[in-house]
Amino acid sequence: MDDLAQAREIVARMLDFDFPGAEAYRLQLRAARLTRHETGCAVEVDRSRAGRAPYDDQCPAARLDVEGAGHGKLLVWLHGFEGYLDDVELLNARRFPDPATVRVRSA
Repeated sequence: MDDLAQAREIVARMLDFDFPGAEAYRLQLRAARLTRHETGCAVEVDRSRAGRAPYDDQCPAARLDVEGAGHGKLLVWLHGFEGYLDDVELLNARRFPDPATVRVRSA
């Protein structure tokens, strides 16, 4: 499995976790394209195919209430902007790990 496929699988596992807006974000992932960048992946959601999740107008950019944790200090964070998936941040690693090794928890 290549790095982007692993990233997508990790995001899917994270979105299976129950948190506010999770269902809307799950549907967005089906209409999303991930593009690798130095610290993770940008997420471009086709907004004509997926609705937005609830978000706070006072803080349109926010980290979602779920995270992935892996071996050592590896973390994966999801960010949203105006109710849409926006970025997958990979911390303390250069490549996304095997999705089976990532533990999902509340952020």
